[in-house]
Amino acid sequence: MTTNPRIHSWIRFWRQRNDHEFEEKVKRLKGARVAMPSANGSGEKMLGVLAKKYGLTLPGDIKSVYLGAEAPAYVAAFQRDLIDAALPFEPAGVLVQQAGKGRIYLNMMNGEIPEFRDILFMTLATHPDNLRDKPELLRKVAQVFTEATKILKNEPARAKALLAKEYPSMTAETNEQAFATVSQIWPLTGHMTEQQARATFDYLQPTGTVAVDFPSTFTNDFLPK
Repeated sequence: MTTNPRIHSWIRFWRQRNDHEFEEKVKRLKGARVAMPSANGSGEKMLGVLAKKYGLTLPGDIKSVYLGAEAPAYVAAFQRDLIDAALPFEPAGVLVQQAGKGRIYLNMMNGEIPEFRDILFMTLATHPDNLRDKPELLRKVAQVFTEATKILKNEPARAKALLAKEYPSMTAETNEQAFATVSQIWPLTGHMTEQQARATFDYLQPTGTVAVDFPSTFTNDFLPK
Protein backbone atom coordinates (compact mmCIF):
# COMPACT_ATOMS: atom_id res chain seq x y z
CA MET A 1 0.00 0.00 0.00
CA THR A 2 1.31 3.48 -0.87
CA THR A 3 0.42 6.73 0.83
CA ASN A 4 0.88 10.40 0.13
CA PRO A 5 4.01 11.56 2.07
CA ARG A 6 2.05 14.50 3.45
CA ILE A 7 -0.67 12.20 4.73
CA HIS A 8 1.96 9.95 6.29
CA SER A 9 3.59 12.95 8.00
CA TRP A 10 0.20 14.12 9.29
CA ILE A 11 -0.60 10.68 10.69
CA ARG A 12 2.77 10.55 12.40
CA PHE A 13 2.28 14.04 13.85
CA TRP A 14 -1.21 13.13 15.04
CA ARG A 15 0.10 10.03 16.80
CA GLN A 16 2.92 11.97 18.42
CA ARG A 17 0.50 14.66 19.54
CA ASN A 18 -1.87 12.07 20.97
CA ASP A 19 1.01 10.37 22.80
CA HIS A 20 1.94 13.71 24.35
CA GLU A 21 -1.66 14.45 25.30
CA PHE A 22 -1.95 11.00 26.88
CA GLU A 23 1.24 11.53 28.89
CA GLU A 24 -0.07 14.86 30.15
CA LYS A 25 -3.35 13.25 31.17
CA VAL A 26 -1.53 10.66 33.25
CA LYS A 27 0.70 13.28 34.86
CA ARG A 28 -2.36 15.35 35.82
CA LEU A 29 -3.36 12.48 38.10
CA LYS A 30 -0.62 13.54 40.51
CA GLY A 31 -2.30 14.20 43.84
CA ALA A 32 -5.54 12.56 42.73
CA ARG A 33 -7.68 10.13 44.70
CA VAL A 34 -8.40 7.23 42.34
CA ALA A 35 -11.03 4.65 43.23
CA MET A 36 -10.84 0.99 42.26
CA PRO A 37 -12.43 -2.25 43.43
CA SER A 38 -9.58 -3.71 45.49
CA ALA A 39 -5.91 -3.57 46.40
CA ASN A 40 -3.53 -5.24 43.94
CA GLY A 41 -6.32 -5.87 41.43
CA SER A 42 -6.17 -5.23 37.70
CA GLY A 43 -7.20 -1.58 38.08
CA GLU A 44 -4.42 -0.77 40.50
CA LYS A 45 -1.95 -2.74 38.39
CA MET A 46 -2.87 -0.80 35.25
CA LEU A 47 -2.64 2.50 37.06
CA GLY A 48 0.72 1.48 38.50
CA VAL A 49 2.08 0.67 35.04
CA LEU A 50 1.08 4.10 33.71
CA ALA A 51 2.32 5.91 36.82
CA LYS A 52 5.73 4.25 36.57
CA LYS A 53 6.00 4.99 32.85
CA TYR A 54 5.40 8.71 33.35
CA GLY A 55 7.38 9.29 36.54
CA LEU A 56 4.66 9.04 39.19
CA THR A 57 4.53 6.80 42.25
CA LEU A 58 1.66 4.63 43.45
CA PRO A 59 1.13 4.90 46.34
CA GLY A 60 2.57 8.35 46.83
CA ASP A 61 1.76 10.72 43.98
CA ILE A 62 -1.58 8.96 43.47
CA LYS A 63 -3.81 7.78 46.32
CA SER A 64 -5.73 4.52 45.88
CA VAL A 65 -9.27 4.37 47.27
CA TYR A 66 -10.86 0.91 47.45
CA LEU A 67 -14.63 0.89 46.89
CA GLY A 68 -15.39 -2.73 46.00
CA ALA A 69 -17.33 -3.88 42.95
CA GLU A 70 -20.76 -2.33 43.55
CA ALA A 71 -21.47 0.31 40.91
CA PRO A 72 -23.54 2.73 43.10
CA ALA A 73 -20.55 3.19 45.42
CA TYR A 74 -18.66 5.01 42.67
CA VAL A 75 -21.54 7.37 41.89
CA ALA A 76 -21.90 8.18 45.59
CA ALA A 77 -18.15 8.74 46.00
CA PHE A 78 -18.13 11.27 43.15
CA GLN A 79 -21.25 12.96 44.50
CA ARG A 80 -19.64 13.37 47.93
CA ASP A 81 -16.31 14.53 46.49
CA LEU A 82 -14.46 11.57 48.01
CA ILE A 83 -12.60 10.67 44.80
CA ASP A 84 -11.24 12.44 41.74
CA ALA A 85 -11.15 9.49 39.31
CA ALA A 86 -11.95 5.79 39.19
CA LEU A 87 -11.02 2.51 37.53
CA PRO A 88 -14.19 0.52 38.26
CA PHE A 89 -15.93 -2.51 36.86
CA GLU A 90 -18.78 -1.73 34.51
CA PRO A 91 -21.57 -0.69 34.75
CA ALA A 92 -20.10 1.72 37.34
CA GLY A 93 -18.47 3.92 34.72
CA VAL A 94 -21.68 4.16 32.71
CA LEU A 95 -23.70 5.05 35.82
CA VAL A 96 -21.24 7.80 36.75
CA GLN A 97 -21.56 9.31 33.27
CA GLN A 98 -25.35 9.08 33.34
CA ALA A 99 -25.42 10.84 36.70
CA GLY A 100 -23.39 13.69 35.22
CA LYS A 101 -20.58 13.14 37.71
CA GLY A 102 -17.81 12.12 35.33
CA ARG A 103 -16.68 11.21 31.84
CA ILE A 104 -14.11 8.91 30.23
CA TYR A 105 -10.66 10.32 30.96
CA LEU A 106 -8.40 7.44 29.85
CA ASN A 107 -9.94 4.72 27.71
CA MET A 108 -8.51 1.39 28.87
CA MET A 109 -10.76 -0.70 26.62
CA ASN A 110 -10.46 0.46 23.04
CA GLY A 111 -6.82 -0.47 22.41
CA GLU A 112 -5.39 3.05 22.36
CA ILE A 113 -2.97 2.28 25.21
CA PRO A 114 -0.20 -0.01 23.87
CA GLU A 115 0.61 -1.53 27.27
CA PHE A 116 -2.92 -2.92 27.58
CA ARG A 117 -3.71 -3.63 23.93
CA ASP A 118 -3.02 -7.36 23.85
CA ILE A 119 -3.29 -8.40 27.49
CA LEU A 120 -5.06 -11.57 28.63
CA PHE A 121 -7.09 -10.54 31.67
CA MET A 122 -8.92 -13.84 32.02
CA THR A 123 -7.39 -17.26 31.51
CA LEU A 124 -8.34 -20.77 32.56
CA ALA A 125 -5.49 -22.13 34.68
CA THR A 126 -5.00 -25.64 36.03
CA HIS A 127 -2.36 -27.92 37.49
CA PRO A 128 -0.26 -30.03 35.08
CA ASP A 129 -1.63 -33.18 36.74
CA ASN A 130 -5.11 -32.25 35.50
CA LEU A 131 -3.82 -31.91 31.97
CA ARG A 132 -2.68 -35.49 32.21
CA ASP A 133 -5.47 -37.05 34.30
CA LYS A 134 -8.62 -35.04 33.47
CA PRO A 135 -8.43 -33.87 29.86
CA GLU A 136 -12.13 -34.44 29.16
CA LEU A 137 -13.15 -32.34 32.15
CA LEU A 138 -10.94 -29.51 30.93
CA ARG A 139 -12.49 -29.75 27.48
CA LYS A 140 -15.99 -29.45 28.99
CA VAL A 141 -15.00 -26.37 30.99
CA ALA A 142 -13.35 -24.81 27.94
CA GLN A 143 -16.53 -25.52 25.96
CA VAL A 144 -18.59 -23.52 28.45
CA PHE A 145 -16.32 -20.50 28.13
CA THR A 146 -16.27 -20.84 24.35
CA GLU A 147 -20.07 -20.82 24.18
CA ALA A 148 -20.19 -17.78 26.47
CA THR A 149 -17.77 -15.92 24.21
CA LYS A 150 -19.86 -16.72 21.14
CA ILE A 151 -23.00 -15.41 22.85
CA LEU A 152 -21.29 -12.16 23.85
CA LYS A 153 -19.90 -11.49 20.38
CA ASN A 154 -22.55 -12.96 18.07
CA GLU A 155 -25.83 -12.70 19.98
CA PRO A 156 -25.99 -9.17 21.43
CA ALA A 157 -29.68 -9.36 22.34
CA ARG A 158 -29.10 -12.53 24.36
CA ALA A 159 -25.95 -11.07 25.91
CA LYS A 160 -27.80 -7.94 27.01
CA ALA A 161 -30.54 -10.08 28.51
CA LEU A 162 -27.91 -11.92 30.54
CA LEU A 163 -26.42 -8.59 31.67
CA ALA A 164 -29.87 -7.43 32.75
CA LYS A 165 -30.28 -10.61 34.76
CA GLU A 166 -26.89 -10.14 36.41
CA TYR A 167 -27.61 -6.47 37.20
CA PRO A 168 -31.40 -6.27 37.67
CA SER A 169 -31.30 -2.67 38.93
CA MET A 170 -29.90 -1.36 35.62
CA THR A 171 -32.17 0.56 33.29
CA ALA A 172 -32.41 -0.54 29.67
CA GLU A 173 -30.37 2.51 28.64
CA THR A 174 -27.62 1.70 31.13
CA ASN A 175 -27.59 -1.90 29.94
CA GLU A 176 -27.11 -0.78 26.33
CA GLN A 177 -24.24 1.55 27.19
CA ALA A 178 -22.55 -0.96 29.50
CA PHE A 179 -22.70 -3.61 26.79
CA ALA A 180 -21.26 -1.22 24.20
CA THR A 181 -18.43 -0.34 26.58
CA VAL A 182 -17.32 -3.80 27.65
CA SER A 183 -17.90 -5.49 24.29
CA GLN A 184 -14.78 -3.69 23.04
CA ILE A 185 -12.58 -6.09 24.99
CA TRP A 186 -14.37 -9.41 24.46
CA PRO A 187 -12.49 -11.68 22.02
CA LEU A 188 -14.02 -13.54 19.11
CA THR A 189 -12.64 -16.84 20.39
CA GLY A 190 -10.90 -18.19 23.45
CA HIS A 191 -7.66 -18.82 21.59
CA MET A 192 -4.49 -17.19 22.84
CA THR A 193 -1.25 -16.67 20.99
CA GLU A 194 2.28 -16.87 22.31
CA GLN A 195 2.57 -13.16 21.57
CA GLN A 196 -0.37 -12.49 23.90
CA ALA A 197 1.16 -14.70 26.56
CA ARG A 198 4.44 -12.82 26.35
CA ALA A 199 2.68 -9.45 26.41
CA THR A 200 0.81 -10.50 29.54
CA PHE A 201 4.05 -11.68 31.15
CA ASP A 202 5.71 -8.33 30.36
CA TYR A 203 2.71 -6.49 31.81
CA LEU A 204 2.67 -8.51 35.05
CA GLN A 205 6.49 -8.40 35.40
CA PRO A 206 6.60 -11.34 37.82
CA THR A 207 9.66 -12.01 39.91
CA GLY A 208 11.36 -15.37 40.25
CA THR A 209 14.35 -17.44 39.30
CA VAL A 210 12.69 -19.87 36.87
CA ALA A 211 12.26 -18.82 33.25
CA VAL A 212 8.82 -19.33 31.70
CA ASP A 213 8.62 -21.74 28.79
CA PHE A 214 5.70 -20.22 26.92
CA PRO A 215 4.91 -23.04 24.46
CA SER A 216 4.47 -25.52 27.33
CA THR A 217 2.71 -23.09 29.71
CA PHE A 218 -0.05 -21.77 27.42
CA THR A 219 -2.12 -24.04 25.21
CA ASN A 220 -5.25 -23.98 23.06
CA ASP A 221 -5.42 -27.77 22.84
CA PHE A 222 -8.49 -28.10 25.05
CA LEU A 223 -10.65 -25.64 23.12
CA PRO A 224 -13.27 -26.94 20.73
CA LYS A 225 -11.91 -27.65 17.28
